[in-house]
Amino acid sequence: TKFCCGIGICRACTVASIRSPNETATPVVSCSTALATVDGTEIMTIEGITPSKGLLRIQEAFLQEFSFQCGYCAPGFVMASQIFLDGLRQLGGLPNDLDAAIEQAVGSHICRCTGYVRYYDAIRKTAEAMFVAGGSKDG
Repeated sequence: TKFCCGIGICRACTVASIRSPNETATPVVSCSTALATVDGTEIMTIEGITPSKGLLRIQEAFLQEFSFQCGYCAPGFVMASQIFLDGLRQLGGLPNDLDAAIEQAVGSHICRCTGYVRYYDAIRKTAEAMFVAGGSKDG
């Protein structure tokens, strides 16, 4: 997990906070979040999110879409995107306005290489693929 900007603006330090096993994770910027606010929660970092074999579907999609150049923002985008996809899975379907939902999930993340369109395309394709026959458990 990167320290990055240190004030929670770039969101490259995003981690997942999970209050209970039945809840969807909440994205948290680790560089400016007081530890007391996440006391009693499970924290998942970019280092712990990847399955033991291979990559998450969203990571593969980011690579296929050439979403990032320098990689500085990639950990935050991976974490926020996976949290978003897990939330869709819990809801059991796509929202009526998928693009607006993606914007809400990752729109505050900063990419200095201007990979936004590619990130959004990868997230959209991964979300849509989750709800067709044979969708993956990891989103």
